Amino acid sequence: MAGTLGYLPSLKAAVLFGGVARRNGGQLTDTFVLRNETWQSVAGEHPPAVGPFVYDTTRETLVTLLVTGETWSFDGFRWRELPVVPPTTTTRGPIAWDPLQERLVALLGTQTWVLDNNDAWRQLDGDSPTARCVASRITTATRPPTAPCSPLTASTVTSSPGACKTVPARCTRSQTTSGPASPTRLR
Repeated sequence: MAGTLGYLPSLKAAVLFGGVARRNGGQLTDTFVLRNETWQSVAGEHPPAVGPFVYDTTRETLVTLLVTGETWSFDGFRWRELPVVPPTTTTRGPIAWDPLQERLVALLGTQTWVLDNNDAWRQLDGDSPTARCVASRITTATRPPTAPCSPLTASTVTSSPGACKTVPARCTRSQTTSGPASPTRLR
């Protein structure tokens, strides 16, 4: 998985978490913050695995749900594991912040899970979208960003609620939440 890149408003800075080492292909779990046009490493404990993260306006932190089921938050200076009950599924996928309901939303395989101000992820009843490629999400409140899309990833760029531009991409079997690998257009 490529590193996860997000923006932390309290720092007014971009944050890079994890990725894959170019030399040996090993997974990285380090964190960097872009301060004064220089990437600075964040010392201290880091999550043991990499996952997508999203800005949680209630906690005022970046929050990630790992493949291990652990939920971690980053306040700009340190990571800490949140004491929440994890989802009961081992499938992982994209997460997003729902500002109207003030909760995290995760699409895990074909199940939708939410984490609000209580201490447990809970599964929503009803149908979820079918399994698909995992997409990274870049959000900005000021201007539309440009987001390069590598051949094996997909990006959804959002400049304001309801205004999405999608970029189709190819998936590999390891990038799909379940089901066979196939080209997918995200909607």
